[in-house]
Amino acid sequence: MSNNYWDNIAKSFHAVSSRAVSHNKKYKNIARVIIKKKCSSVLDLGCGSGLLEKALFHLGYSGNITAVDSSSKMIAIAKSTNNENLDRILFVNKKVTSNLNINDNFDCVVMINLLYLIDEKRLLISKIRKILNEKGLLIIIDPKPIGKIGEMIGANFKGKNFIQIILYFFSEIKTIYHAFRFFIIQRKFDKESINNEIKYLELKELKEIINDNSFIIDKSGSIQANQNWFIISRRD
Repeated sequence: MSNNYWDNIAKSFHAVSSRAVSHNKKYKNIARVIIKKKCSSVLDLGCGSGLLEKALFHLGYSGNITAVDSSSKMIAIAKSTNNENLDRILFVNKKVTSNLNINDNFDCVVMINLLYLIDEKRLLISKIRKILNEKGLLIIIDPKPIGKIGEMIGANFKGKNFIQIILYFFSEIKTIYHAFRFFIIQRKFDKESINNEIKYLELKELKEIINDNSFIIDKSGSIQANQNWFIISRRD
């Protein structure tokens, strides 16, 4: 996927991800795991618009983050989103490939919606293992082959009455526009998956890739209103 592609959707991606209930819950859940495990250094591969970084610092994270993304516009939004903590984040505008080349070590590596775009997935995981400290965490969030978008939309209306739902629609007109645009992009991804240009994995396949690289899986399942798989593992 070209950098221009992600540059073109950066604004819509951030508009939807920063407002959707399921997305915010996802970032907060990941941040809580990182803080609970006392990870003082985090590598966020495919950081997007910096929402994990925002969640981490909002919850009191005291460590440092290296955030990598191929899109210069995503990086620009991420910097704006985290403008109060720029001294604690090293942003790197670089494409993540299976031949990862980072000269540092980390307590935690996070990949959110990235692995499915990588051709040689096992090679990337093996590279990540080399830069993780002993017992370091690897957290992977990856799209399901078939996600139920209705559940993600419905999460925004949970607990709201009819009047509140109407008011929500009026207050989120811009977000709804970006959500529609993002839906079109997702359909393109799905079409490319059918043509084998993008490979969505089942949870079993993800686990095999991780286990083959000597990681111990602590927890796995569904996240983000059943749109994504998640796996929390640690270096053996």
